[in-house]
Amino acid sequence: MESSFNPVAPLPDLGVCDREPIHIPGSIQPHGCLLALSGRHLRIVQASCTCEPLLGVAPSGLLGRELANTLGAELHRSVQEGLARHRIMPAVAGGFAWQVPGTGLTLAGYVHQSGDLTVLELEPLAGDDPAGAADPAPAMAALHWVRAESGLEAKAQSAAALLQQLTGFDRVMVYRFDADWHGEVIAESRGLPQESYLGLHYPASDIPAQARRLYLVNPTRVIADRDAVQSPIIALPPAPGAAAGPPLDLTKSLLRSVSPVHLEYLRNMGVRASLSSALIRDGALWGLIACHHGQPRRLGRGLRELLGWMVQDLATQLALAEEVRTRHYAVRLKASRDRVISAMRAGARLTGLIQGPALADVLGAIGADGVALIRDRELTTGGITPEPTRIRAIVEGLMGCYPDDPSGVFLTDCLSQHVPTAADLAPTAAGLALFPLTGPPLVKLMWFRGEQVRRVAWAGNPDKATTLAPDGRLGPRKSFAAWIETVRQRSLPWTAEEVESARHLTALVDIELHKTVEDALRASLAHVQRLEEALRDQALRDPLTGLFNRRYLDATLPREIERRGRCEEPLAVAVLDLDGFEAFNDTHGLAAGDLALRAIGGLLLRSLGGGEIACRSGGGEFTLLLPNATLEHARGRLEGLRQALAVLPLRGGGEEFPPLSASIGVAVAGGEDRAATAAALLARADAALNQAKAQGRNRVVVAH
Repeated sequence: MESSFNPVAPLPDLGVCDREPIHIPGSIQPHGCLLALSGRHLRIVQASCTCEPLLGVAPSGLLGRELANTLGAELHRSVQEGLARHRIMPAVAGGFAWQVPGTGLTLAGYVHQSGDLTVLELEPLAGDDPAGAADPAPAMAALHWVRAESGLEAKAQSAAALLQQLTGFDRVMVYRFDADWHGEVIAESRGLPQESYLGLHYPASDIPAQARRLYLVNPTRVIADRDAVQSPIIALPPAPGAAAGPPLDLTKSLLRSVSPVHLEYLRNMGVRASLSSALIRDGALWGLIACHHGQPRRLGRGLRELLGWMVQDLATQLALAEEVRTRHYAVRLKASRDRVISAMRAGARLTGLIQGPALADVLGAIGADGVALIRDRELTTGGITPEPTRIRAIVEGLMGCYPDDPSGVFLTDCLSQHVPTAADLAPTAAGLALFPLTGPPLVKLMWFRGEQVRRVAWAGNPDKATTLAPDGRLGPRKSFAAWIETVRQRSLPWTAEEVESARHLTALVDIELHKTVEDALRASLAHVQRLEEALRDQALRDPLTGLFNRRYLDATLPREIERRGRCEEPLAVAVLDLDGFEAFNDTHGLAAGDLALRAIGGLLLRSLGGGEIACRSGGGEFTLLLPNATLEHARGRLEGLRQALAVLPLRGGGEEFPPLSASIGVAVAGGEDRAATAAALLARADAALNQAKAQGRNRVVVAH
């Protein structure tokens, strides 16, 4: 038996922390156990040392044997079912509960794929979930208060308080990354009197690049006990003459052991247990929910899954709040920009606007303190700027630094870093945004910003983020006390909205100056608008079927219920679930499953009447909204749809697949039911669907 884990290995040097292969540690946290399984018979090829206390069998008694023959057919079946679910939704481990034969111990199981191996993780059911965690309804309802907050920081603070109450961790923080991957705590909730980290900044080295990448694949990371001894994973020795296989990739693992550097980091912070969950926006890591506890703490499967859904909702809420903020600012920038262009279209020259009453709009279009227009030997300034001779010296200095820059656009919030001779100009020109205009090379628009002296609070000195151990090894810092850095020679950074506004303005100024590209720009702006509309539509549709998605359903159903109540019209909601869809995928493959979903989506679209809506809720489940449909009308429509689906041809790639049937549950709101809610109506339809399944499937059942 082989193990790549060394429990007495020295801590890695923090100087190579960003290269530490944390996804292949060769060990797991010891509160659970892990088995790596090979082939369809699930032959055990790797096992953690914790198998013996949890399963009653040492790794030596497991390796090389089939799972069913060693731990029973029930576990084998549960793993296969969990793996099937994982293949449909690869981002989610297939979960189940299993009782160890001959004991009263029930374990929670999780299955995921790692290369060619199936990874099974087992852990005892947690007994320390706070009261009420098993019932997600109150927690999900409490998210209403997060959604009700209008600002980003207010939403984050409300969410931190909710998650701290739900999880019972001593401290819950919302942590946001900046462009350089430094982080800031923007919200915090503490259950015990302790030092606040709110507003503190953390250097990018605290969460190295490979750890950030792991969060995009496995968004939730739980460390149950910092001081627990990690359990090594034992591998089946290779056949004689064969090379050993690669280390087991634990990227998706729930039990993956913890980097020694991070354990030391937690120890220095006084943190015994932690939970981190990624806030992901547009496929990129926006921030983290970071939970700290002073004692060992382990959360059960139900609470972890609930937290996963809540954090996803929070990420959406924070993204929306940030979008609203940037949109409002972009509107103000556009208003200034539009007034400049309107004045030029009315005959005003740009030089006159810079030196006249419209200067506020020329500056407001990008949020600058001063502006300069250079055209050959002519230089016009407005607002707070350096002297003309110093402005020309800045341009010459930049040309010397970047003589081959093809775009000519230059942006900085610290001009003295690029032109050291401009250090004394910080009060008027700490920041610079330079945009060329078409025509002679010396036609440029330059916006200036004065120095913004800032005091940044760091969690410890960022210049001393490491400490030197007696053996010469670099380790994480030991002090996280607030360390104040005074930042000089810098302006406020130019935001993406300001840069985009400046690009728009210079383009429009070019139009008014040259009068030759107006039609092209109008077409470009129209294209941008079409893209924005397409993106908005894409966000509300399922990319596979073209039907609306769950987000659209959640937003639309309450409105339809409210409208139905005002107009006193009935509303039918039907939940359609494809019978045996998981087995269809297992038998014919995911490509065939996708083909079937597209065909069924097309059938639903063709079947819709005026005002009717079809949504894909997830997997093989669809939801239909039938406004003004009585019970009898809805039953007839859905029965016809069921029959059409049962004979729907499923062909593709030269193959023909057997048709799928569907079970349908329908509920109607109307008549005396004037207080129906979206959740209640969906629950009734789901209950009817379950009856249809229980009665033999392939039928329509109406909720009464």
